[in-house]
Amino acid sequence: MDRLAASLAAAVLCVLAGGCAREEPAGAALEELLPGDSGVIFEHRNGSDGTLSIVSIMGSGGALVDLDRDGDLDLFLRQGAVEDGAGDQLFRNLLRETGQLRFERAQTLPLGPSARHGMGVAVGDPNGDGWPDLFLTNAGEDVLLINEEGFLREVDGPWKEARWSTAASFFDADGDGDEDLFVARYVDYSDEAPVRCTTPDSRPDYCGPQSYPSAPDAFYENRNGTFLDRSVASGIGASRRAGLGAVVLDIDRDGRPDLLVANDADENQVWINQGGLRFVDEGVIRGLAVNADGKREASMGIAVADVVDEGEFRILMTHLESESNTLYVADRPGMFRDRTNGSGLAIPSLPYTGFGTAWLHLDEDSLLDLLVINGAVSIDRAQQTAGIDPPLREVSQAFLQQPSGGFIELEPQRAPALAQPMVGRGLIVGDLDDDGDLDAVVTRNNASPIVLVNRHHSTLPWFGLRLQRWTGRGWSEALGAELLLSFADGRQARHRYHVDGSYLASGDGRIRVRLGPQDRVESMAIRWPSGRTQTLAPPPTGAYTTIREPSP
Repeated sequence: MDRLAASLAAAVLCVLAGGCAREEPAGAALEELLPGDSGVIFEHRNGSDGTLSIVSIMGSGGALVDLDRDGDLDLFLRQGAVEDGAGDQLFRNLLRETGQLRFERAQTLPLGPSARHGMGVAVGDPNGDGWPDLFLTNAGEDVLLINEEGFLREVDGPWKEARWSTAASFFDADGDGDEDLFVARYVDYSDEAPVRCTTPDSRPDYCGPQSYPSAPDAFYENRNGTFLDRSVASGIGASRRAGLGAVVLDIDRDGRPDLLVANDADENQVWINQGGLRFVDEGVIRGLAVNADGKREASMGIAVADVVDEGEFRILMTHLESESNTLYVADRPGMFRDRTNGSGLAIPSLPYTGFGTAWLHLDEDSLLDLLVINGAVSIDRAQQTAGIDPPLREVSQAFLQQPSGGFIELEPQRAPALAQPMVGRGLIVGDLDDDGDLDAVVTRNNASPIVLVNRHHSTLPWFGLRLQRWTGRGWSEALGAELLLSFADGRQARHRYHVDGSYLASGDGRIRVRLGPQDRVESMAIRWPSGRTQTLAPPPTGAYTTIREPSP
């Protein structure tokens, strides 16, 4: 029995038994801040000219990052096409100055050459000065923006080749103390040689990745602030897959950061770090390359978290309509299996194409819930007839985790912004108002973004951590660090300090821990990217605490 058949069989058994028990969510709420209230006035332009270009429908994303280091999260949004001087836009968060969540327009960055079409953002500190920098992926030349005390300046590097890049992640691959860079690439596409695609009934439609040669991913070594192209030497650039999503995590638990890459219509890759800037793809061995039926899927976004406080990560990948999203669970350390069947996540996702996704709290309990942002990639004929451009709108979804371990879909009235059909793409999550839960910005293709504030107001205790390391020039975010918690009942929890994941997005790296009514933390340890482990007492609840790596 294949995975879909098993899911349908489970649903039928529920009906025959008189209906499966549904635990009603209590008080979950995502409130949309309209542009006049949020100050985020921005319109994404996809450059559609009637040719049904695949580039026009895949973006764009953005980042939540404290660029001016005033203690709150600013918003950086990617523009798609170069039209009438439109460009990427930075919005400053005025929370510290006014006490209210509101943004103001700050720096506008022109996209530059007309050959660039904006895609995603990676946040890091490759020059180690303590100010977060931005790497912008494009269909065209990529861009590194160095943050000079709040002002962004473009610098050169070995990424000037005109390719189509999507996801990117900064991480210290070789343990030398500076951040290297991975860049996922999609397909070899050229406006000068367009491909025309049709549906089975010969109607024009957008092409999929199979219509183009897949592009090789890139890896750049950071050597004292200068980047060197190590794509081929590392092994990463030796294969070609249509990459869309990427996360850095220590999959094999050896202390070295590995890479998980979500590929569209091809096997996903798990690049295991061998040391010496060499990687080997173990996607098949690790159980993450395909689904339970052994089928390749059209992977877009990735969300990774220790969802049930078991000391192991669970991985959610979003997929194309009719494939379902896929939940991978660790059977043993570093080895995963598709456990979507019976989770409650399979059947509800079948009608939609998922892109951005994240684990976060959406109700009052201590269990992590799930957001998935949807948007089609094939023309909806009814929308096309109605003049909707692009005719790819779908509703998005939220799923609440239940004590039984399964998920139920959140009712539309509890998150009406998600029930509005949209061409959803990026999901950027961060605690915009510093109240201890994750808010979100949803990027939409050829439309304005949506700012969602989490209003569920749990009474459970929580604490947040900001982890920093000394680079010799400043205190940088300790990307790749892990928080390890041991509870009195024997459970262990594992939290990543990261900003990557979702789709074309970079989010709030701070770790948030919500404690259930019976949870008592017995010990807490931080495993720093340097390899050192530090044991600490649990911090105060109800606030964020900054912890800096001690000197060796």
